[in-house]
Amino acid sequence: MGHVGKLARDAPDLINSTLVPPKGNAVRKIPFVLLLLAALLAIYFGVRYLSTQEFMPYHAVVAGKSWSQLEPGVQTIILGMLTIIGGGFISYGCAVLWLFVPLNRGEAWSRWAILTLTAASIVPTLYVTIALRRFAPQAETPVAPAALVLTLMILGLGLSLLPAFQERRAVERIKS
Repeated sequence: MGHVGKLARDAPDLINSTLVPPKGNAVRKIPFVLLLLAALLAIYFGVRYLSTQEFMPYHAVVAGKSWSQLEPGVQTIILGMLTIIGGGFISYGCAVLWLFVPLNRGEAWSRWAILTLTAASIVPTLYVTIALRRFAPQAETPVAPAALVLTLMILGLGLSLLPAFQERRAVERIKS
């Protein structure tokens, strides 16, 4: 059997062992769900920014101009930036989804990787949405979605530590 056949045969097992929430109590499932929601929300906004043909309504408020009032060169630059931002959100969400593999195996480094990705991607996003809102308070910048992704990630990562902490305490009790 070739590589493709083996991959097709093993794909359901790989998906079930890595992307399906761990079996057991809710403490093990809740972090997975929180991280999944955050990753999917990031991907959704990435697709939204990638597929836009003009800047978002809050950009118009901050710029004080409608899309049609901008010069074609400026429109091209903005669409290029929105494409980069959209690609970044999709990359972030996909990277977090891929990190479910080692996370579900209990590999501690994966938590740090997700935290690093979040700090590098979502924290600046939240900062910019707040800065734009401060500049133009009437602009409805996406502060809430950025804060939601950050909160879901932090909660999910924090709660993912609970099972290991509980196991460690149980072992300590048995030893004493």
